[in-house]
Amino acid sequence: MRPTISAIILAGGQGTRMNYQNKGLMNFQSQPLVQHVISRLTPQVDDIVISANQDLKDYQQFNFPVVRDKSESVGPLSGILSASEFTKHSTVLVVPCDMPFLPLNLVEVLSPALDGNAVSISSNGQRQPLVCLLDALVISTIDDFLKSGQRSVDRWLQSINGKILPWDNNPEAFRNLNKTTDLISEQRLKN
Repeated sequence: MRPTISAIILAGGQGTRMNYQNKGLMNFQSQPLVQHVISRLTPQVDDIVISANQDLKDYQQFNFPVVRDKSESVGPLSGILSASEFTKHSTVLVVPCDMPFLPLNLVEVLSPALDGNAVSISSNGQRQPLVCLLDALVISTIDDFLKSGQRSVDRWLQSINGKILPWDNNPEAFRNLNKTTDLISEQRLKN
């Protein structure tokens, strides 16, 4: 039996590589990117919170709590910290809104590797710190980390001795569609 798990979908970026459009709301295969992520996560988790800083009403259409960062322009760690106040479980999965091909067994694979701290993945030789499973207790350390002037999710995971799990059997699963050209080229590949 899998543990009960909350998920945070990070959709609070500024969309600089999407011509300042809200990335999670950009259409891909006739649905917003964030809807693809929600569909992949729903069978794996017990509740979802969306971290967003713009277009909050548009995100509310997905019927999950939508939480704005308490600190402006601090990045994904601020989003995780703010959204964690609305999660219901002691284990939290964090994913970005621009990975529409996330594995349907993500939680199943990450859960055994979590030993009361944090586990993120690397795929195709690249670390993916924004795909991580966390013990909710370690999220509280983000506040001091941010106050020290640091912003890097990767450095924060290192500071709490987070594990890295290689995931090379399906590298496309963690492909970011974070530019408008990615959306267009991916659409062409699928047609």
